[in-house]
Parts: sequence; C-alpha cells; structure tokens
Amino acid sequence: METAQEREFRSFFGVEPPQMFNEDVSEFLGLDLSDVMLQSTIQIRHIRSRFVRLLVKHIIAVTKTHRHEESAVEDMSTSLLELFEYDGDDNSVRSRCTLDLFMSNAKTQATPDVLIERLDTAIKLLVQEDKSYDVGHHPEAQLMAEAVAAYQENRRLYERLGREDFPDQQTIPGIVMLGTCPTFYVIPMTKALADCVRNGDEPTLVTRVKKYVIPNLPANKSDTMLSRQHRHHIAQCLEAFKAFVELLALVLLAVTIVFHASAEDSEVEALLSFKLSVDDPLGALNNWKAGTNVCHWIGVSCSSVGRITGIQIDSLSLSGLFPLSTIQALPQLRNLSASGNNFTEINISPQKCSLEFLNLSSNDFTSHFLDILLVTCKGIRHLNLSHNKLREISLKGSIGHVMVSVDLSHNRISGSIPASFFALCKSLRFLDISSNQLVGGVPEDMFINCRSLQELSLSSNNLTGELSGLRSSNSLQKLNLSTNFFTTFQIDHCPSLEELDLSFNNISGTVFRKDCAALKMLNLSDNHLSGPFLSVFANRSLATVFKSLQVLQADHNNFIGELPTVPPSLKVLDLSCNLFNTGNPSICPARSSLKSLLLVYNRLHGRVLNSAMNCGNLEMLDMSINSLAGPIPVDMCSRLPKLQHLLLWGNNLEGSIPATISNCSELVTLNLSFNNITGVIPQQISRLKKLCLLFLSNNMISGAIPASIGSMLSLRSLLLSHNKLQGGLPSELRNSNVLVLLLVNDNQLTGQIPSWIGRSSVVEEDEITEITFPFLMVFAINIEASICKAYEEVFILQGIRLDDFEQLPFATRCRRWFFLAPPGFNLTIYNLVNSPLAIDLSHNSFTGTIPEEFGGMRDLNVLNLAHNLLTGAIPSTIGNLKNLEWLDLSQNWLESHIPDSLGNLTFLKYLNISNNKLLGRVPQSAQLALFPVSSYEGNPGLCGFPLAECAGLYNPLHGDHTDEDSDDGHGDETILAAIVGGGVSCILWSYAVFFSKRWEALLKRLI
Repeated sequence: METAQEREFRSFFGVEPPQMFNEDVSEFLGLDLSDVMLQSTIQIRHIRSRFVRLLVKHIIAVTKTHRHEESAVEDMSTSLLELFEYDGDDNSVRSRCTLDLFMSNAKTQATPDVLIERLDTAIKLLVQEDKSYDVGHHPEAQLMAEAVAAYQENRRLYERLGREDFPDQQTIPGIVMLGTCPTFYVIPMTKALADCVRNGDEPTLVTRVKKYVIPNLPANKSDTMLSRQHRHHIAQCLEAFKAFVELLALVLLAVTIVFHASAEDSEVEALLSFKLSVDDPLGALNNWKAGTNVCHWIGVSCSSVGRITGIQIDSLSLSGLFPLSTIQALPQLRNLSASGNNFTEINISPQKCSLEFLNLSSNDFTSHFLDILLVTCKGIRHLNLSHNKLREISLKGSIGHVMVSVDLSHNRISGSIPASFFALCKSLRFLDISSNQLVGGVPEDMFINCRSLQELSLSSNNLTGELSGLRSSNSLQKLNLSTNFFTTFQIDHCPSLEELDLSFNNISGTVFRKDCAALKMLNLSDNHLSGPFLSVFANRSLATVFKSLQVLQADHNNFIGELPTVPPSLKVLDLSCNLFNTGNPSICPARSSLKSLLLVYNRLHGRVLNSAMNCGNLEMLDMSINSLAGPIPVDMCSRLPKLQHLLLWGNNLEGSIPATISNCSELVTLNLSFNNITGVIPQQISRLKKLCLLFLSNNMISGAIPASIGSMLSLRSLLLSHNKLQGGLPSELRNSNVLVLLLVNDNQLTGQIPSWIGRSSVVEEDEITEITFPFLMVFAINIEASICKAYEEVFILQGIRLDDFEQLPFATRCRRWFFLAPPGFNLTIYNLVNSPLAIDLSHNSFTGTIPEEFGGMRDLNVLNLAHNLLTGAIPSTIGNLKNLEWLDLSQNWLESHIPDSLGNLTFLKYLNISNNKLLGRVPQSAQLALFPVSSYEGNPGLCGFPLAECAGLYNPLHGDHTDEDSDDGHGDETILAAIVGGGVSCILWSYAVFFSKRWEALLKRLI
C-alpha cells in the first residue's frame, strides 16, 4: 500500500467545505477553548447541549487531565462522532472492538479504537489513535490492517446470510487521532487484496490510499482542537467525510436481516457460574439466563462476532464473594468493572486472564490480593481498587512494565511504600495511593524507574522525612504530597511538572532552587514556611522561577515583610493567614493576569488597598481582617472594572462610600462591614444591577436608606445593622422579590413596619438565577440579648478557617450560635423560596402594630422585632410560620393575650416576648412549655406555667379546680407532661445545637 496526501479539500472530499452545521455543532464551534487547561473560561454547566458538554469534558481529559491516555482519546473520538451524528439511522459508535484478521493462513486480531457499525454489524468507519509517543507504534499501518479486517468481516457477514453479491471493491473510510487532531483516510479495499493478505501472497497491484491532513497545524498537534480556527476546519472535514460513510451504507443497503453471532457455550456457562456465586438481593442479574443472547445481558459487551469482551456491573448492590475465577479465563474479556457494590472477598484462580482494565473500587475488600492478581493477569493496564478497606501492599514483585494506571486511594493501607513496587514500571503513568495510613519515606526508585509517570498522589498519609534534591522524571506533570509530615522538600529538576501540592505538611526552608517553567498550580499552604516570601524560591523573583504559573496558594504560613510581585501569568494568589505587614505598589506588573487576590488576616496596615489598583483583571479582592486605613480609592472601579467580589470587612477604612462604586458594574458581593465608614449610602449604588450581597454593618453610616436600592432586583442579602441610619424602610424595597435576608437592627429607624415585608411572592422561571460563591457563609445569632445588643451578623469567610475565626473579637464578642453554608454552594432561587428567610428590625424606634401579613412568610426562620415601640396584639397569623425557629418580640408595648397559634410553631427553638404588656394565661401547649421564665417575664398581666399560677385556676399539683373559664380542664397537665416527657434538656441553649441542619439548608438558599 502507498499513502498519498491530498492538499486540496475538494479533491479529497469531493465537495466544497460545508458552511452549515446543526445547532449542537454550532454551539461547539462557538466555545472558547483557549483556556481549557484551567477550565476557567469554560463554564461547562452553562453549555446547552449535553453532547457538547460531554465532548468538552473529554477534550479536557485529552489535553490536560489524562494526556496521551488511550481511553481518553477513545472517549473523545466517540463523543466527536456522535456530535456530528455519525451514529444516525442504523449506525452505532463502538470502541475497542476486536476484529478477526486472517493473515498468512492464520487468524489474529485487529482492534480499532473506535468504529462505526451498522446494526447488522457491517463496519463503515475506523478510528485509530496515533500513539507515536510510544516507541514502535505505527498508526497508519495499524489502520490499514484494520481496514483489511473490516472488509473481511463485512464479506463474512454476507456469506453467513447466504448472499453472493458482496462487491469486489469497497472503500473503507478511516481516521487517525493524534490527541484532538484527526487525519482522514480513504482506503480502497478489494477482494484480491484481502485474499492476498489471507494467503500471505504479495499483491500484484499497488493499493493507493489517500489522506487529508489539517493544514497549518500548531506545534503541539495534540491540542489542535483548542484553536477555534482549526476546530472549524475539522468540523468541515467531519461533515464532508460523512458522505463516505453514507456511500458505504448504500453499498450494504441490501442487507436487511440482522445477524447475531453467539458466544461460545463455555463463556455463557462462565457468566452463569459467576451469577450463582454472588449475592444479588435486588435481582440485578435476573436477565442472565441460559438460552438467551448473552450479548443482551445486563452489563455484558460483545465483539462484532459475539465474543464477550467486557462486563460492567457497577452499583448493583451485589455482595459476598467476588468470583473472578469463574470469568477470568474468558479469552477476549478485556474490561471488567464491578465498582460501587458490597463485595468483601475475591477468588482468583491460577489461570491466566486477558484482562486489561479492572475496576473493583468502592467495595468492602479487606484482604490483600494484588500479588496473585498481577501474576495471573499480567496484561492488566488499568487497575482501580480505591475506596475499599485494604490494609497492606504485600507485593513481592513489581507492578510490571505493562501497567499504565493504579489507584489504591482511600483504603486503610499501612506500613511503608515497598520499593519493589517500582522495580519495573516503565509504562506507569498514573499512581494514586492517597488517603491511606502509609508511614516512612518515599522510595527514590519511584522517580528513577517510572520514567513515564505523569501523575502521582501520596496525599493524606503519615509519610515523613526529607525530599531533598528531588529530580522528577521528564514526564511527571502532577505531584500531590499534601497532608503528610514532610519537613523538607527541595526540587532540582521539574521540566514537565504542571501541578505541585505540598500543603498541610511541616515543610520549611527553600523549596525551589531551580526554575520550574512548566508549573501552573502550586500549593504551599499550611506549612512552617517563614521569613520573607521569596526565601522559599532562593530569593529569586517569582517571574524568574515560573513562566507559566497560574495558581499560587501559600496561606497559613508565617511569611513576613512585603507582599511579592506576581508573575504575569498568575491568575490566583492566596497569601491569607500570614504575617505580611507591608504592601507592594508593584504587586501586579504590566499585563498582569491576576483574577483573584486573597490577603485575609495578615498584619497589613495603612493604605495597602492602593497596592491592588494596578491589578486590572481582578475579579476577587479580599483583604478582610487586617488594619487597612484611609478611604476607599475613588478611582478603584475604573482601575478594577472586572471586579465581582470586594471584601474589605474587619479593617479601619474611613471616609464615605464613593459614588463611583457604581462603576463596578460586575460587582456581585460588596462587604465593607466592621470599618469606620461614615457619610451616607450613595444613591448611585443602585446601578450595581448584578449585586447580590450588600454588607455595610458595624460602621457609622448615617442618613436614610436610599429608595433606589429597591431597583436592585438581584439583591438578596441586605445588612445595614449597627449604624446610624434614620427614617423608615423605603417602600421601593417592595420591588426586591428575592430579598431573603434583611438585617437593619441597631439603627435609628422610625415609622411603622410596612406590611409589604410580610408578603409572599412567586419567582417566575425566567427569573431563576444560579450563582456559585467561593466563600464560607457564617450566620451568627446572639442568644444572650441582655449582654449583647441585637448582635445578629453574617460573615463571609475565605482564606481563614472557622476555628481561627472563632478566636477573633468578631466571634467572641457575644455568646452566639453559628450556622454554616460551605464554599462552592450554588444558590438558586426557585418559587419554593418566596419570602424572606431572616428579618431583624430590632433596636430601632418603629411604632404601630405588627402587620398581620407577616403570617404569610412561610419560609421565614428568624424574626426579631425586639426593642422598638410596637403596640397592639401579637398577630395570630404568626402561628402560620411553620419554619420559624427564632422569635424575639421583647421590649415593646405589645398587649392583649398571647395567641394560642404560637403553640403550632413546632420548630421554634428561641422565644422571647418579655417586657411587654401582655396579659392572661400562657397558652397551654407542649411547645411553649419548653421555654424558660425569662421568655415571658416583665409582663405583669401574664400567668400560668412557667410563670406563677393564675389566681383561682386549676393547680395540677393540688387537684383544686375552680376556674369556670377553663373549658378544657387539662392545660397545665399538658405542660407538666411535656416537661416530664420531652425534657428540659431540649432547650438548655448549649452548643449541642451548634450546627443546625435546617439552618444549614437555609443558608444554602440564603442569597
């Protein structure tokens, strides 16, 4: 065979380049994949088409996470063909199918990575991965052999169907994939050539194969599809190439009878024996029955001639003994996956097996069987035993030269890492032994002998010692040693290293003595690093050591002095929880890419905020809990136009909020709480149409709440507490349908409480939005109002841990409950959240009555109206607030009786209606009986348990019943029973309820 390259599109494909594509392909072509290595500009969840989402994930795997891994290229090729509808009509896309190839009077096998097959098993397209990075791999020659096998297979299909009209010539289209770069082939097959191959004869005629190569390929051909221009041309090729597949379909159109080859009887018997040996409580394998087509059994995959090639029985609740011995001798069984079951033991026979992929993860295996498995199944290339209960690695030999990936993570493996494990490992690319109980050091042979190793994770063990002068292999891309006890780590050679995680160790001193030009992600957090920051890098600048660094985390160390200048490539920098005390006007150089800057909880003082003004691409700026002083720069938003999250709480900032804050049009979070800010809230703040969180509490802000805030339709949390605000609540706030947190306590607000606060609203589906916040939300509620004045607060935490935060004055000032929502949660407003979740209007001068409409807030959890001038009765509609947990109406002039409906508040954990003018009997319900005297005291007209007995009323302890108005006769008996049965311990207000599950759910919807 000879291969000739066609350079003109039309001469190869026979048509002009197509310009029209289906909707899914058009979406794919419109994506920006240029930053796919970080997955930052690609928001996969926002991609409309599920086919495109899947393809993008596979492209990420091919270009980043599993680079050069055969299975990743197979998955991507399959998704690509399905996106372009190669699987339409009666076609199907299959991977790793074995074809019989008759050559030189002997039978062997050809295995294309992907093929297009008719339902009648006629083969129409072959896809082969270019593994030219593996020595001795020749993808073109392999594709030609597969084309011969496909022609022979198609011809045998006709003969089995009794047909004699199979064409003597047939064109087999093929594709060779190098990463994401396809090369297209048209292979003319003839009966004469196929017969020559079968008989081992030399063909008399030369077969000329045409191929088409994508023009102007980048230097790294594997990443071709990341370029939008190349991707568009590949799409034109794939669309035009379908004509060859459709033409082949016309050739085979006469085949209408579906032929199914059957597995050998011995293979069927093996699977039936396997079924009988396992416990199957759900009957998941019930369709494994003799006399039926085994290729249609649950989880069974077959070759084109019906031989069993794969078994996938994941998450079927199977248990007991895993009888590998019953099926390991199946001659063509390559893939076996039984993850997510409850197997506890395994039975392996001495018979050799042909397995290449074995996944037994997420079971309950305890005994070690790696030795016998690797001796018996020497061809295993991918082994996953993660998430079991294995206790040791008693491996006498090595993992072997064939093994490509091993995952033993999340077990209970103890002892040291055996050096023999890495004696022979030249093909090993992926090794994960994280989350075990390993001790000792790291064998040097790991880095010397495993020359193909690309990813290594030893995190979350008990490994110790020093790693000095480490020289990683030329192929190592990811190294994770986090959460161990290493004291020294020095790397001298890292030509390909892209990700390095050393966090949560005891490392000190210099780490980098040489450059790591390829490194993209570096995590040094939670170590014992100290001194000037650049001492870690042998006192060289970051730009000198790193040419590609994009993420640098060095929080929770003891660095001092001046903030460093970041390299131009850096996008994320976290230096929180250190001892930095000096800013750096040059922290961001020209053309800086920095998007996130976290400097939380350092010792920065003065006007350090000005240092960040040159970081023009910033989206996240958090300098909370420092000693920053001076005003907020007037030109901040013009210099940081992309800012989305601005967190400066817990500082000493002065002056007023500049009206130019409105120029930060992308702002989602603004937290300026706990500063010394004065002046008024600028009207222009309402121009922040994307703002969701506005936190201005604990300042000295005066004036009225701007009516324009009511036009901020994205606003979900408004915290203005502990200021000097005056006037009333502007009626325009009624427009904020999604305002679910309103805290304006401890101000000088007056007027009546507007009834619109209590209304419910339905959010239309087209108004539903989803936002992911990267920080922790902490909601603190004061439970000793007599000590702390209206001290409800929401804290936004990142870069600092909760246990560190709890030691700060913000947290220790009052005895409070903390309720948490974790970072990374999605906050989606559905029509189920149609009212505020927390309202605190306490410590103001509101007058009038409590609106009856408050009873309509079915999602309300916290209501605090204490310390106002409210009059009238407690509305009975309050009893409709079925989710209410916190109710404080104390220190008002409320009168009349306590409504019986309050007894319906079954989730109520805190009640305070003290110091009013209430009268009559405390409602005799089990729920209200659990609250102490302090909840009711200061109301001279109130009586009944837990207060003093009402004069002349029935006393359950004396049996004296003289109350004519007591129409049920068992009120206090119910109270007494509640105390005895329920126990006062339920309401001791201790930290036993520190984490409230319902409040955790609340805060996940909080914004």
